Amino acid sequence: MKQGGKRPLYSTAWNNVNSQRVAAKLGLRQYGVDFNMTVVTG
Repeated sequence: MKQGGKRPLYSTAWNNVNSQRVAAKLGLRQYGVDFNMTVVTG
């Protein structure tokens, strides 16, 4: 944890492996996964 018990937020696409590797090297931890849906009508 960072000073004051706070942790910086980090976000990237689930398939952006290079960005995830950089985050891991910086000691950042994944805290969620992005999920999107598109509805096609017609």
